[in-house]
Amino acid sequence: MNLLRAMAIMLTQLPLLYYELGRRDLLGGFNQTDHGLGLLVGLFVVVPIGNFIWLVSETVRSFRKTRKPGLNRAMALPFVALLMLFESLAIDLYLLSQARM
Repeated sequence: MNLLRAMAIMLTQLPLLYYELGRRDLLGGFNQTDHGLGLLVGLFVVVPIGNFIWLVSETVRSFRKTRKPGLNRAMALPFVALLMLFESLAIDLYLLSQARM
């Protein structure tokens, strides 16, 4: 579960980082190839899906833990997952606003 959390948090920032590095041409020309656009589009699709999976798994896990008495921290992690999902959707909207036809 910790691996899923770490991947979801790191992958949330990756499309924005990749876009900014490509805009400043710090990727050594990789951003000017078809593979660069494919990677950005892939991250555009995969990151919100990964964050949604993390949100669902944290929600299920928190409902299981709330049945046991004495665990008050169970709702904090689904809230963090929800924030990461909103952040990834906001980054996707930012990237869409920067796209030129």
